[in-house]
Amino acid sequence: MLSALMANSLARRCVVAAVVSLSLGAALVGCSPRQSAPIWSGSNVDRAAEARWQKDTVYYLASSHLQGRGPGTRGLDLAADFIAEQFRKAGLQPVPGHSFFQPFPYSSGLKVLPTTTLTLGGTQLALDSDFRPNTVTARNKTFSGEVVFAGYGIASRQYKHDDYENLDVSGKVVLIFRYEPRNADGTSRFTSSREWSAEAGIARKITAAQAKGAVAVILVNPPPTPGSAAAPAEDLLSPFQGRSARGSVSIPVVQASRAAVDRALAAANLTAVAELAASVDSGGSPASKPLQGLSASGALNFAPNTVTVRNVIGVLPGRGALASEYVVIGAHYDHLGMGGAGSLAPGVTALHPGADDNASGTTAMTTIAKRFAAADRGQTSDRRSVLFMAYTVEEQGLIGSDFWVENPTVPLSAVAYMLNLDMVGRMRDDVLQFGGDGTSVIFDQLLKNAYEGTGVTGKSFGRGGIGPSDHASFAAKKIPVLFLFTGLHPQYHRPADTADTVNFPGLQKVTDVAQRILNQLITAPRTPYVDAADRSPQNVGRQNQVDRPATGPAQERVGLGLMPDMSQRDRGMKIDGVTSGGAADRAGLKSGDILLELDGSRIDSVEDLQQVYERHKPGDKVSATYLRDGAEVKTEVTFARRAPQN
Repeated sequence: MLSALMANSLARRCVVAAVVSLSLGAALVGCSPRQSAPIWSGSNVDRAAEARWQKDTVYYLASSHLQGRGPGTRGLDLAADFIAEQFRKAGLQPVPGHSFFQPFPYSSGLKVLPTTTLTLGGTQLALDSDFRPNTVTARNKTFSGEVVFAGYGIASRQYKHDDYENLDVSGKVVLIFRYEPRNADGTSRFTSSREWSAEAGIARKITAAQAKGAVAVILVNPPPTPGSAAAPAEDLLSPFQGRSARGSVSIPVVQASRAAVDRALAAANLTAVAELAASVDSGGSPASKPLQGLSASGALNFAPNTVTVRNVIGVLPGRGALASEYVVIGAHYDHLGMGGAGSLAPGVTALHPGADDNASGTTAMTTIAKRFAAADRGQTSDRRSVLFMAYTVEEQGLIGSDFWVENPTVPLSAVAYMLNLDMVGRMRDDVLQFGGDGTSVIFDQLLKNAYEGTGVTGKSFGRGGIGPSDHASFAAKKIPVLFLFTGLHPQYHRPADTADTVNFPGLQKVTDVAQRILNQLITAPRTPYVDAADRSPQNVGRQNQVDRPATGPAQERVGLGLMPDMSQRDRGMKIDGVTSGGAADRAGLKSGDILLELDGSRIDSVEDLQQVYERHKPGDKVSATYLRDGAEVKTEVTFARRAPQN
């Protein structure tokens, strides 16, 4: 995705100016954005009605009805249908030869086959109601063995808690609770807070059980306690996120309901789930033991799962000499569904509404489509066509925008600029951040024009075009990009990113600024993509944070400074890009390399990479093996500190 391709064709006067310019950072004569009358001035908008529409739209997109807009859900399809209808009502047109939709297949990894079974205590449990394979599991495995209870499955020197002390689990099936030991009020015994420690991470628990020789793991929710930090009162089975079911985990992992486990325990005259939990929680020390007379067996069977997802695209045709050129304004409309990979609420199965991320950007982009289309009627001046795009599957690795730039519905060489809106619903102190401002020599003046007189303060968080949102797909094709963003917050990638936390007056201000940017881009002279900031570590800003978020609240997160290709492979994890000066870059890794092993662990997915991250601190040196041009290369990497995304 990050390989350099041929730059777009340029307006003749900007080419001449660039040739005589002493540097690409210098102002280009005749290439500043024109101060012509904007296509929209604000006077023709019923702002009160628009504000109500924006609020209604964010609430709808972030509602439980849309299921968190995860890939393969009905909610994602409903969101796409809604956006297309708004485009149609606004007066946009489909791109000639296409509909409002650009469908494409997306492999979400694996799906659970109905031949998957779990027998506990001689009774076969029902798939999806009594049990379900966990996301972190080995593929297509059978198992059988005696069952032992290993508390919360934690072996931690830091917290002086070892559920495996004096417990032989070799060749046995381990029954463990999710989360970690709790105080009477539901807080963690380790952190004494409402946040779980990194020890609560399921991947860490499975790694420990596997190292002790267990042949399988059965997870169960502990009974709720008053004020529980994260454990839901409902006994929910976590959704199976098939993309993660691969890699270094070699044993089967399932989650069973409390009711099903209690039935099996009662049949064997054993202690009930609630008493097992109390034995660990109340004493504050491990209470592990064999469960005499209880055995388990099962078979976990999977098959590739491919779903059809859709980008939503509408065009407002241009006029005159510029009509054959395009400006793209886009926002992704997908989110994380019920959690899982990418969530910063590890182990929690709950709706992730994604109100700020990115119902807010989708709403702002659609509002601008309405404004622009309404104001365009009767206009005669030359201007570029505008492509309004709502991308899908961004959260899994910019999949939708990357698909479009590889399969464009208009000539990619005709795209002059791209404007991206992602997480623009939480403006604080009237500050609207922007990125990519160094990718064109006209952007500094253009942004000054856009912010002037709005009461909004602009703040650059990184002048480069490579970053963790859809603009990066266009930057990789050397198209100048701008990215508007109102900042991270504690609700990011968590169930708490709800519509009531959105700053709706601020969202309307973001819409105003974005509109003013677009007003200029439709007539501004074309300029070449400037990559100086992409190559300068001190200017990259938030673009450095391209590793996927950590799954636990570790105090010092580490990273390699790489952008992973989220698509599945038979072996290894492909690297889509590396941050200049980052840990991966210093170790010699490049875009296109396939990471095979890190610190002795096989790397087949982002989740495998995350497991390695979780056991290291900044400055640790580890071995790495990668594939380049068909040959294996061994090197050493030093982990760097990565700012927490919470």
